[in-house]
Amino acid sequence: MLKKIFKGFAVLLVVLAGVIFWFLYADDSVVATLTPVPEGSVTESLYVQTPSENARLYPLTTTHGLVAQRVLVSEGAAQGGEGVFVKSTESGLPRMNDDRTFAVLEGSDFQNGSIEVELNGAVSPNVSRFSRMIARGFIGICFRISDDMSSGECFYLRPENGQAEDEARRNHAVQYISMPDWDFARLREEAPEAYESAADIRPATWHKIRIEVEGEAARLFIDDGEMPVLEVTDLKLGADGGGRIGLWVGPGTNGFFRNLTLTKLIE
Repeated sequence: MLKKIFKGFAVLLVVLAGVIFWFLYADDSVVATLTPVPEGSVTESLYVQTPSENARLYPLTTTHGLVAQRVLVSEGAAQGGEGVFVKSTESGLPRMNDDRTFAVLEGSDFQNGSIEVELNGAVSPNVSRFSRMIARGFIGICFRISDDMSSGECFYLRPENGQAEDEARRNHAVQYISMPDWDFARLREEAPEAYESAADIRPATWHKIRIEVEGEAARLFIDDGEMPVLEVTDLKLGADGGGRIGLWVGPGTNGFFRNLTLTKLIE
């Protein structure tokens, strides 16, 4: 009798462990369009147009010239628009204090100027229930990424928060972070509300963003708005840094990017 009780208890523990594992680590599989770019590899050069001497247009209709950093990159389409699909390859719980999940544009050396791009972010329907509780469709642009990809500045959106009923969530619709030391949690703790704000954004919707960078200051504009939705005057990596541009996504996000224009400031 006692053996049966222990056996039943062991079976219950196995089932419970399976449920917990599924809740936390359920596979968020993706059927990617065409062939993904292997992590860390570079294919052919990006298809780039030069509308002016100091501006370059990356249509992002191909994955050529993208360097994947802990992301899957492929060609895809969303809500009637074609673009580059980017998704984090990190499974299970997100790594704390490590937001380096992006696809870098080769040859996109940038220090001061503006970055414009159309993007579309939404929570993947296949994420685990735990991930679904914290996922917000995180999507954005990193700039001044170092050659070894260990550091960079970033503005990103939380589309799920844009129209939330809870005011606190709405006020956290856009965010600035600086890798590797200044994640959102540290910034929120040390300077509440200073590096995030509200914005009229929605998931699974194409939004146009513009980032203007000069020295230690950067401003984020959305959908051709005349006023910035977020302004940072103390970029954590300083005024003198330069680097490449990255298409950034957070955990649990299906992200799409298209029509990126990089305009360098002529001094």
